[in-house]
Amino acid sequence: MPPVIAKENAPNIWQLYGLSTVWGMGSGEWLTPLLTYDCSEVVALNRMDGEPSYVAFHKESKWGLLEIVDDQTLECAVRVVELPNKFDDLDALLSQRKISKCDYIIGLIHDGDQDCSLYG
Repeated sequence: MPPVIAKENAPNIWQLYGLSTVWGMGSGEWLTPLLTYDCSEVVALNRMDGEPSYVAFHKESKWGLLEIVDDQTLECAVRVVELPNKFDDLDALLSQRKISKCDYIIGLIHDGDQDCSLYG
């Protein structure tokens, strides 16, 4: 089960939610907002080897970053590691954080996708 999903509130307006309830058999609810604002763009950087995964989000021309760490719970540990107030360019943000796109499965979220799993 993905600990984070993106829900489209309007065309190209996304909100990120964390897993809040697990019902079993691969079903659950994602009701916990992870940010207090909407995002215009979302990029998932997934790893399946136990290393942290990331979700980059774009707000008002700046990029921010969530880190997702497998802490052996279904929800995982999710935290904001970069607020969207410094980086105009996603590659500059990833470079400063020493995150190489080559090490990740990249997921681009598109208008019309509605609810998108970002990890898992």
